[in-house]
This record gives sequence, C-alpha cells and structure tokens, in this order.
Amino acid sequence: MTEKKRFVCVNCGHRVKELFKKYSNTLKTTHCDKCHQITDKYIEFEEFIILIDALLLDSCAFRHIIYNGDFKITFL
Repeated sequence: MTEKKRFVCVNCGHRVKELFKKYSNTLKTTHCDKCHQITDKYIEFEEFIILIDALLLDSCAFRHIIYNGDFKITFL
C-alpha cells in the first residue's frame, strides 16, 4: 500500500503537490496557488532555526514540522 505524501503551504495551509522543483543541478522553491507566497521557506533552513521559530510560536514553523518536515524522533 503506497501513500502519496501531500504537502501544505506554511503560510495559508492550502494543499500543494510539491515544495520545490528540481532542475539539472538546482532546486527552485514553488509558490502557493492560493496566497502566491513561497510554499515552504523552511526547507532551506537548519533544524535549529525552525526550532527557535516554533518556540516563538510561529504558526508557519509548526505547519512545516507537522506536514512538511521529515523529522525523526530518537530516544536515547
């Protein structure tokens, strides 16, 4: 059973099919069809910056973590 992952725009929450487009050796972020902003600016950030934004209660950071992030929880 294969499940296709759906992404969301971190600004408005609208569903999008991709966060970036890959050309020969470059990646270009996509824009949301609804709000016309960059779909997910956090794909270019390090995890520490995303964590700081989440601690500052930024809703965009939370949307990235929940829907678009690929975080793995590890226990010691």
